[in-house]
Amino acid sequence: MKRILFFITILSSLILASCFNPVYYEIRKDVKPEEGTISGNISQITRTTVDNQEFLVLYANEGIRYKQKDLSEHGAWKIFDNPPCAKSVVFDKISQKYVGEQVVSIFSDKDTLFAITAKYKYNTELGTTNVDYMKVYGTQLHLDETDSSRHTWSTNNEWTLIIDDTEKKIFPFAGADSSSDYQSSEFAIFQTNSPKAEHRKVFIRSGKSNPTYYELSGIQQPVTTNVIITGKKSDIANSAVYFNGEVLFFESLASTTNETYDSEATRFYFGNDNKLYANKQANSKEISEFCDAENTISSIATCADSILIGRGKFGNDSSTYGGIAKTSLNVDGTPGNQLISFDTNASFQLSTAYLINCIINTSPEKNETASSFYSSVSIKGTATSTGASFRNLGLWSYYPSRGNWNRE
Repeated sequence: MKRILFFITILSSLILASCFNPVYYEIRKDVKPEEGTISGNISQITRTTVDNQEFLVLYANEGIRYKQKDLSEHGAWKIFDNPPCAKSVVFDKISQKYVGEQVVSIFSDKDTLFAITAKYKYNTELGTTNVDYMKVYGTQLHLDETDSSRHTWSTNNEWTLIIDDTEKKIFPFAGADSSSDYQSSEFAIFQTNSPKAEHRKVFIRSGKSNPTYYELSGIQQPVTTNVIITGKKSDIANSAVYFNGEVLFFESLASTTNETYDSEATRFYFGNDNKLYANKQANSKEISEFCDAENTISSIATCADSILIGRGKFGNDSSTYGGIAKTSLNVDGTPGNQLISFDTNASFQLSTAYLINCIINTSPEKNETASSFYSSVSIKGTATSTGASFRNLGLWSYYPSRGNWNRE
């Protein structure tokens, strides 16, 4: 029986070993592992605002997980016990049908949390499991008034069904009903994910050829929007940033700005394959190449003195080389022109054996070692003959008080 696995791609990579002296340096940088509490293939870590409190939210094991952004400590993630649908999909053997929905992604605009869910179907003729269609739910959250710490969400809020795409007009697929071993999506959902709540926007790209773009806004029906790609002549957008009063779109999966919770962005950054680009001068839109990340850039996070670069090329025939890297960042926001070494154990823990899905900094106004970071990793393949481990699949964090990267 063929099984088609959608969204959750099992990944692994080849890790290079060395007998030279630097191996002892890496061993010295290894630390006692924390117990992994947030696991799974986490595609993004989303900023959201609830009653003027800033939180991080994601979908992982045990459902929707959230955390007040300044709780820089292990084990502080909470489970949101009010999902828009069943936490897990159940296969009814009698009817040969899947019952329920699965949350696959979480996004947020200035005041609304969006949950993207999938309905599955079983093809008895081909013996395959495919995504049938997608839905989008939205809710406008409030804090639990009984929690004096103001770190807990109320479960009284209701979810509103915004998109019920039974006809697959907004979320089209390819290969779902053919003899192909794989089902692929022909859409993308992405967000600006800005520190400032009023700059957060969520978009859907529908289709790969002459795509239509929609913006999600509150619990209203999505509206179409015009998109111009920055940095490459293409009509395929996969990420966006808010910059100088407008949204800039990029073909790359990785883009960000130097915006903080207290200051506006003056620079924007994005990846183009393995090259890091940015605007040449503060507040301009003219771009320039700055740094070679040595592999496809999959995510970017800024801090006051450096840019952290996640690497990884996703796809069935892509390279297994990933890992985290960094380059310097000047006071005016100009990136360095080459990679530099970490002072932390980042490159050891988030090694080239792992593909980096996302990186986020909860305090982008601070220097790297004074910031709190989160990153999620994926593994390609079986990892049986490499240095990768399925136990490491999930969320990692760096806290200044702990001084190292470790499992979250």
